[in-house]
Amino acid sequence: MTRTSADAWKRLALIVVLVLVALGARLALFNPDSNLSPDAADYVNIARNLAEGRGFVHSIKWHFFTNDPVVRPAAGERPPLYPLLLGVVWRLGGRMAAIDGVNVFLGVAAIIVLFLLYERVLDWRCPAFVAALLAAINPSVAKACVFPWTEPLFLLLHASALLVLIAGIQSEGSRLGSSAAQSSSRPDRLERPDWLALAAGVLAALAYLARPNGVVLLVAVLGVLALARRWRTLGLFLLPNALILGVWFAVVWMQKGSPFFSVQEHHFRVLRIEEGMRAGWGAAIPSREEFAAANPLGSLVVENAWRYTLDLLGRPFLGLPIGEGYALSRRVGTALLFVSSCLGAAVPIVWTLRRLGGRGTLLGLCALGHFLLISLVWATHEGDRFLQPVYLFLVPLVVGVLFDGARHAARRRPSVAVRWTVWSVVLAVLLSWAGVGVRNLILTRAALRQLPSFHSVDAQEREQIDSLLPEGAIVATDAPFMANWLLDRPTVYLPTALTHLNAEGFFREYDVSVVVPLDLRDAMLRAQVSTLVRTGRIRPLRGHLLPGLTWFAVTTGPTPPASGEAPVNAVDTPQD
Repeated sequence: MTRTSADAWKRLALIVVLVLVALGARLALFNPDSNLSPDAADYVNIARNLAEGRGFVHSIKWHFFTNDPVVRPAAGERPPLYPLLLGVVWRLGGRMAAIDGVNVFLGVAAIIVLFLLYERVLDWRCPAFVAALLAAINPSVAKACVFPWTEPLFLLLHASALLVLIAGIQSEGSRLGSSAAQSSSRPDRLERPDWLALAAGVLAALAYLARPNGVVLLVAVLGVLALARRWRTLGLFLLPNALILGVWFAVVWMQKGSPFFSVQEHHFRVLRIEEGMRAGWGAAIPSREEFAAANPLGSLVVENAWRYTLDLLGRPFLGLPIGEGYALSRRVGTALLFVSSCLGAAVPIVWTLRRLGGRGTLLGLCALGHFLLISLVWATHEGDRFLQPVYLFLVPLVVGVLFDGARHAARRRPSVAVRWTVWSVVLAVLLSWAGVGVRNLILTRAALRQLPSFHSVDAQEREQIDSLLPEGAIVATDAPFMANWLLDRPTVYLPTALTHLNAEGFFREYDVSVVVPLDLRDAMLRAQVSTLVRTGRIRPLRGHLLPGLTWFAVTTGPTPPASGEAPVNAVDTPQD
């Protein structure tokens, strides 16, 4: 297709509109004092350790699946690319508002790349723009851009890898279609399509290092290119993946004892990931084999898949009521409804994929792969976040179905009345989806404004913390993510099963210096702390690390000095 200067100006105008809409949707949710989620605190913790010269280490012990110390290598704990980016921002003096601003920029850039990708896949600018517009105003996609989360970076790299790879395949097809090019081509020389395949491989490897579910992209590309017998393109795509990821797996192997170590693998050991955190130190957490033998994994996967299907059709995406649907699924039969819903959605999408060929198949496989991966691996229910790739790679196919169907119907009955009716129906459907997106964006904004704001520590408070708590002192707390952010000290989760009988072993194993309960309004935590004080395992200290924040010295294990002084490691003085 010949591109003219008018086409370039039209594309630029559409991109400007998308930038303004995407930016507006994200700024509507932007709040520099927004809630610091556990994932966000983890990424900021690694980034802060890196920027402040402590190395690429993690110092939040929030789970007890492993016996690793509190301060440990971060390889395998979290994907490395995003903390490295945040480390640069932190080193340059940026703090939470700057980090959120970077994420907003990444999110807007991802929408532009998605538009260019949709345009190449659908080969039709109008539905590509509509699909990108729906992605821009989707509240779930926008919300991920105003927290320190990896989704915007991952989506930008994932979509860029697909865009560059498809551009290379199309360029290769046009080159081979020219007899002059065929006669002059030399297979031992890298042509433009080859360089694009290499670039796509680099972007795919970086996407994996941003989020491990980038493996779906590798599998989808491997399947499509192998079936198409594009061995040269496949080899060039896999080469940078092998080099970059090979180095990363070697680093993880040296630090963790396994090249594929990941916190995600612990999802195969519990029904819900919270069990590994709240059950706490000393709990008997089953192995993967024991968990599989004791639980019907097939039923769990199907139930997860059905719940995620309802999420995909639910308020964060299309706005349908999901509560009634989930209750109905429990009564009628989860498996039957899941299979029927998949078949109902698959028929028109497969029809569109046949027309689009490998381009659409890549998107379809990426969407399906992400869906199956979270249904199999993720042992909690946060479809609002994890379904974003599924939605973003399905929405152009669904919009393509609408436009293809409308164009086909209008051609078969070319009367003006029929054409107006068909396209009016399509427009009504799209406007209703857009209206739902805007409405849910407003609801999301209201919900985010009600979240508790995290406390930003000022210079005077930071000086007070540093004078009372030496750098490196291990803090046991009921909220390790928040305490790590506030105190900038290594933190370990205070297990709910901790009693005065096993406290000495816990404090010794993790070298705990102080206990800092953040929410003493909780009756169980208050009773636990009172028991530890009464039995002499901990003792209250005078003064406050922060206004209203009570802290206690550990008297079994490393013992801080007298009350109100800076705690230091001293001779152990256990008391009963």
